[in-house]
Amino acid sequence: MKIRIKYNAPVSLTLIILSAIVLFFNINVNNYIISDWFTVDGNVTFNYSDPFSYIKFLTHILGHTDISHFMGNAIYLILLGPILEEKYKSRTLLTLIIITAVISSGINVLFVDTYMLGASGVVYLFIVLVSFTNIEKGEFPLSVVVVLAFYVYKEISREDAGHISVVTHLVGAIVGLLFGLITVMGGFTPTLPHKQVSSTAETVIR
Repeated sequence: MKIRIKYNAPVSLTLIILSAIVLFFNINVNNYIISDWFTVDGNVTFNYSDPFSYIKFLTHILGHTDISHFMGNAIYLILLGPILEEKYKSRTLLTLIIITAVISSGINVLFVDTYMLGASGVVYLFIVLVSFTNIEKGEFPLSVVVVLAFYVYKEISREDAGHISVVTHLVGAIVGLLFGLITVMGGFTPTLPHKQVSSTAETVIR
């Protein structure tokens, strides 16, 4: 039997790989790569005249403060990503990630005076989205309520609650919740690509 490695979750895996590369170069080559290229500024330091400042609305999800920060996010991404990409398609998930990144960046620039980086918002998007898998039309999953309750408790009970970006976490959770309510409970399911089924007689086993 021939076994091949499948890139089964392209969006999630690519996000993890790129984040790892960025962190590697930041640690071993230039300690300012993440702060200069993969961090969104707050309302005090944001440069509205610099076009690249807006590009960082997206690139900031690839920046992490250290290995612990990266691993904490990567574990959730690799566990939940394949499930979600199979359920909703990679293109849909990528769109939701971009929406989460842009909205949270915009809020941070307008209302928060500290910088923001990392894929934590994407993680909370994934956590809420996965709660809607295998839910029938017209049903509301209790698991979403439990997840959000744990989220609120976790955020307000952390010792460093004043130093984390609650904005990006909250935006990710809300985007996932709205998508779940509109699509899953509304009965809409993203169209999955049709696979051509060949007859049994033509099937070749290697």
